[in-house]
Amino acid sequence: MKQISDYIVVQNALDKDYCNHLITSLEQKKWISHQWSNDQGQIVGSRNNKELEILPAGEEQKFLQDVIIKCCENYKAKHNIHSWITALTTVRFNKYKVGTNMNSHVDHIHSIFDGKKKGIPIISVVGVLNDNYTGGEFIFNEEYDIKLKQGDILLFPSNFLYSHRVKDVKEGIRYSFVSWGF
Repeated sequence: MKQISDYIVVQNALDKDYCNHLITSLEQKKWISHQWSNDQGQIVGSRNNKELEILPAGEEQKFLQDVIIKCCENYKAKHNIHSWITALTTVRFNKYKVGTNMNSHVDHIHSIFDGKKKGIPIISVVGVLNDNYTGGEFIFNEEYDIKLKQGDILLFPSNFLYSHRVKDVKEGIRYSFVSWGF
């Protein structure tokens, strides 16, 4: 019988030089505070100094989306999945400074799937652009601590079984990105 951890896959997919170049480029842009939404998709605010900063992808979108599609195809083949995603959301970058985190949640996201493209998230994608920080561990169900290194892309099902969070960053800055397939 398969366990929940059987569906959590980490792939080393991005070159470290690319990751470093991308971080340098992203630092020139204006980041905004992450905000949470309720089940109806209404924004309910942020947690002030504990909230990470976010930035939608710009010119990086095409390259990262191609890498994400390749990782998703590998995931599909590994798990012998026949029906699969037909679209990906725009990549969003996350920046965790010291003392910031991501609360425990599941990726049943309404707001990004109610525009021109409709769907339910099937697969969640998290990419890590650096690993020169302390803290910021990725945790599933308060049980599985996933060790992510620079260039890793984490894939997992976007459903209620995969509650996850990012612990407080204690030193440095954690740069990552997210996308969802539907």
